[in-house]
Amino acid sequence: MRSVTRRTLLGAGAVVVAGGAGVGVAALRPTDHGQRSAAIAPTPPAALMAALVREQDLLDLLERATTGTPGTAIVQALRQDHQAHLSELRAASDRYGKAASAASPTPASPTAPSGAASPRSSGTPSSPGTSSTPAGTAELKSAETLAAQAGRAAAVSAPAELAALLASIAASESVHVAMLT
Repeated sequence: MRSVTRRTLLGAGAVVVAGGAGVGVAALRPTDHGQRSAAIAPTPPAALMAALVREQDLLDLLERATTGTPGTAIVQALRQDHQAHLSELRAASDRYGKAASAASPTPASPTAPSGAASPRSSGTPSSPGTSSTPAGTAELKSAETLAAQAGRAAAVSAPAELAALLASIAASESVHVAMLT
């Protein structure tokens, strides 16, 4: 059994801090308490739906990485970050009302919305939810890299109320890549 090193603990702490920062940025944004609800489109932006799919894909991949084992401290920290990301993205999608709830991806969702980038589009033959082979570090790093790139691109073109959240999540994914190196 590999012992937990100081470097691992510091790295896991950095991941948790980065994820918390993203959640904090989203939580500190001013709320409109329903005053702008008429101005928000009835359907969520494609960037939000794609981000939901990416986060669920990453969670599925992390589940595969720890199949039959408790996982390392880093993988556990990554899982917690992705669960926090997914929670924040779902909260953002809830602002769009029932249309978002009906369109919100679930773990069984076979594909991302059209034009959406996700780790599933990485060219790997198996999707996160279907393979029983545990994911390796290289596969996790690749998926995190793709998610960070897609998140950065989505943040640039996303509506203002969503851009900060997407950028924060993309930054967190970049930290995850560094942690897996």
